[in-house]
Amino acid sequence: MAHGLGRAWRSVVGDSDEAPVFVDETAPEAIEKVMHQTVIKVTSDIENMSFNTAISQLMIFNNEMMKMDKRYREPCETFVKLLHPFAPHIAEEMWSILGHNESLTNVAWPKADASKAEESSVEVVFQVNGKVRAKAQVAKDMDKAALEKLALDNDRVKEFMACKTVVKSIVVPGKLVNIVVK
Repeated sequence: MAHGLGRAWRSVVGDSDEAPVFVDETAPEAIEKVMHQTVIKVTSDIENMSFNTAISQLMIFNNEMMKMDKRYREPCETFVKLLHPFAPHIAEEMWSILGHNESLTNVAWPKADASKAEESSVEVVFQVNGKVRAKAQVAKDMDKAALEKLALDNDRVKEFMACKTVVKSIVVPGKLVNIVVK
């Protein structure tokens, strides 16, 4: 527990004795996405009393924050607000270091933008006769024809289709392409 709180402290406040500098710029897209996913997941998990998975998601968010080259104010504030129900004393201390005078108890719970939390790509499985032969990251909204072409052009799939004829192709957008051969 102490290790996790130490990492949380370092991601928001840092290691040095100097006062941390928070940037008011918009955070990178990757951080924004994880931040909104975390707000959605932690809110849902608290309502369902799944505290262990809420803390797990906070750790994922914290790991992303540790990768930041700057301390962006919005992700730091959101992280502290989400941490507050689990570690109120350390969250209050971080909140005051962020420059706020009021207590976190009186601050509104963060709101998530579901459109920013969505994945833009998905992993699609390419099968030959029902057996997984390859996988690929593709755009979430890729159409059936493009998915089928991508599967047929895949080198690994071509190996299993050599000297065989395609009977039919089954395409489930966003999930899989199954090529039935004889």
